[in-house]
Amino acid sequence: MQLGAMDNQRPDWMKALVPHLDSLGYTRYWTTEQHSPIQSGSPTVAAAIAGMLSGRMRVGTAGVLLTFYSPVKVVEDFKLLELMFRGRVDLGIAGSDLTEPMRGALLDGRPARQPESYLEKVRALVRTVRSRESATDALAWNQLGPRCRGTPEIWVCGTTERSARLAAELGVSYSFHEYLAAKARGSSDHGPAIMRTYRDAFDWEASPSGPNCNVACYGICAETSARAAELWRQNFAPNEPPSGPTAPNFCGTREECRAQLEALQARYGVSEIIVQPMTTDCEAYLTSYELLARACQLS
Repeated sequence: MQLGAMDNQRPDWMKALVPHLDSLGYTRYWTTEQHSPIQSGSPTVAAAIAGMLSGRMRVGTAGVLLTFYSPVKVVEDFKLLELMFRGRVDLGIAGSDLTEPMRGALLDGRPARQPESYLEKVRALVRTVRSRESATDALAWNQLGPRCRGTPEIWVCGTTERSARLAAELGVSYSFHEYLAAKARGSSDHGPAIMRTYRDAFDWEASPSGPNCNVACYGICAETSARAAELWRQNFAPNEPPSGPTAPNFCGTREECRAQLEALQARYGVSEIIVQPMTTDCEAYLTSYELLARACQLS
């Protein structure tokens, strides 16, 4: 099993966290876009910092909330990342919305977009990354930013069949967030069907290498089951970790978490799981990633 890391608990932890993950054998480090007093609303900047702090892992976003930004500006930012960290950059985008007042502040007077406009922005971004000459409806990759040899790998990050179909239609990679999807629908039963939709609808002409997907999840790993449960409670509930859609995807000792992640891997038929421990304790956060790496025998 391969493990990637998804993070935006506390940006001030990155200096210790990213080199630690790199040495433990994690495949990639993704930053999320979160607008809160203790998190970062600039995942691209965070990805650049992660690239400087690591030498092996892929770095990127999961993902930029493209509803609020220009596809051209996002491409220019990632072209700079690709120049600096060639061959290990992931351009992850997401369609999540925000609540007021942040939503209006980011729109900066622009009218709110309809869901269909997000789909068009994603398509425009993909066309731009793939284009080498100017097209009538999109600028070309070579026209933007500094010259570089490669291009980032594009990921659609989502929780719905719509996001899966979009990734399949464009022939790009897809990351399905199990925990958020289950929380939104009240059940995780629909998850494997969404992943099948992505694989079945994938456009092989757009990307002959075929579908590429992983599953993202939340949880916590600790030296004892009781400690893991306590750490999870501190974030989400005043009582024991609940069952159902708000239960952690993994929670317990490293042996228990390995079994839970293997079950998730089998359920979705993926080789890579993206994990994010949920705790406000920095030491417990680092320990959780270390225990998971040992459990899954990362090299």
